Amino acid sequence: MTDPGESAAQAAVGIRRGSLLISVDDAAKLLGIGRTHCFRLVLDGQILSVRLGRRRLVVRAALDDFITSLCDRDECESRP
Repeated sequence: MTDPGESAAQAAVGIRRGSLLISVDDAAKLLGIGRTHCFRLVLDGQILSVRLGRRRLVVRAALDDFITSLCDRDECESRP
């Protein structure tokens, strides 16, 4: 059963609503990009992440910041 506050993308990837950290794989799925491209963005510092043990995890709120930064660089298009 899905949480009513959960987005379809989160449900499809299997991310719980309150998750603060997500895997790079899940971040890539949410962004609709490949795993390798997402790792490159993380390692370049364009998407904030943390290392816990051997795992690299993306800060969930950083995905919104990343998308906003793309829009600030005029990479977002508004279409009528």
